[in-house]
Amino acid sequence: MSIKQLIFVAALGAAIGLANPAMAADIQVSEADNGGTVALHTGQCLAIGLRLQSGTGYDWYMLPNSTPLMHLYGRSVTTAGTADHKPLVGGPATDTFSLCAGEDGEGQVLFGYKRPWENNVLPAKIFEITVKIER
Repeated sequence: MSIKQLIFVAALGAAIGLANPAMAADIQVSEADNGGTVALHTGQCLAIGLRLQSGTGYDWYMLPNSTPLMHLYGRSVTTAGTADHKPLVGGPATDTFSLCAGEDGEGQVLFGYKRPWENNVLPAKIFEITVKIER
């Protein structure tokens, strides 16, 4: 294999990891971890999987008062399927956000579950996790 082919294969592998952020994460958490704490090292990545009900208009959003220590680099939505592996329209889904630890420190990562057209309305649900980042 030539150097160009090796670089292409490496780039393709990285792209696959970005297409499915949970695959590239060092640590994975879910709504069951709401209110908890996660310890990370600088450069480690965290995947946060949050359930949603498709077709309702509700969606998860990273809240602006989340810590700047974590950098969002990917997001994917996985829908539940039928027995023949077709997506279930209006069915449950998981919204996975991937974040990487940028520098040492401690802070909260916050997500709100709301409809984007409803301004000045508090989120129906909030997900919060404390991150402690060390070298």
